Amino acid sequence: MLEPSPTYELPPGLLARLPVPLQRLARGKNIFREYAAGDLIKAQGHNGDEIRYVISGEASFVLRDDNDEKISVDAIGPGEIFGEVSFFTGLPWASDAELVADENCRLLEISAEDFEQTLREDPDFAINLIKHLARKIMRLDRGIFKSKLKRRALQSLISRRDHVFPEYFMGDYVRRRVAARVEELARTDGPVLISGENGVGKEGVAHSIFRKSHQCKEVFLQVDLLGDRAESTDEGWAYETAEQDQGLTERQHRLFFGSEEPGRDGGIKETPGYFELTDGGTLLIRGVEQLTPSMQLRLLEAAVTEAFRRQGAVRQQKA
Repeated sequence: MLEPSPTYELPPGLLARLPVPLQRLARGKNIFREYAAGDLIKAQGHNGDEIRYVISGEASFVLRDDNDEKISVDAIGPGEIFGEVSFFTGLPWASDAELVADENCRLLEISAEDFEQTLREDPDFAINLIKHLARKIMRLDRGIFKSKLKRRALQSLISRRDHVFPEYFMGDYVRRRVAARVEELARTDGPVLISGENGVGKEGVAHSIFRKSHQCKEVFLQVDLLGDRAESTDEGWAYETAEQDQGLTERQHRLFFGSEEPGRDGGIKETPGYFELTDGGTLLIRGVEQLTPSMQLRLLEAAVTEAFRRQGAVRQQKA
């Protein structure tokens, strides 16, 4: 004689909140879960194939930075589903990704097999899921747009002339002499070398070129190697031996091109350099002659080829 199938009952009132296909599934399988605020719903390194449907409460999709600080990148609430991207793409979640309950949560944890069967049996439910995904994509697009607006506003603030050169002044005579050349250079995308005696206004000319170019909506970053040399009395930019030259070149390479090294979670810790941070904008190097000859050559090659390699990296990047 066959044993009767078990019946699983949700707390009163919760069953009615579910779409009909999920009501049938919840009655027949033990898929109801409860989490308290702060609980891990999905921990790092757990790449299960469950689809999670939130009945009540809210949870956040969380990543961690290099200092182990949590960064919330998305939130889901009642009626929303977590795990559908993995279901549709077949790709597992990143090993450092977590789903954390922001408040007391009740949800269903549905196997990928059962979820796929439900979609096949109920086309209306599948259509509603597609609509849900479209709304999520639109929401993410708006978030990306707002993030870009904030980035542009921050770049504009950083790039203001009175921030970069608080005591900047250029006489009318010099301005008239260089105005035509500045206009010409502003229409080009190539690197510019500005030379001259101390105090003649090289930095001011650089910023004038920037303000008249189409890159003026991007970042303008000044790297003052002369100031760094004056302040770094313990190490500075000086070198006397080939070994010191190599060590200094590596330090400067990290400064301008960044680095890649193994992270604590088994992944790669990426640190961008000045060249990458000003991609699409302008990088002004004050005292470029303070770079080692090897580093000057690397910088020239990067400016000409628009490609560079981080310290410790295998592949090249474009900028």
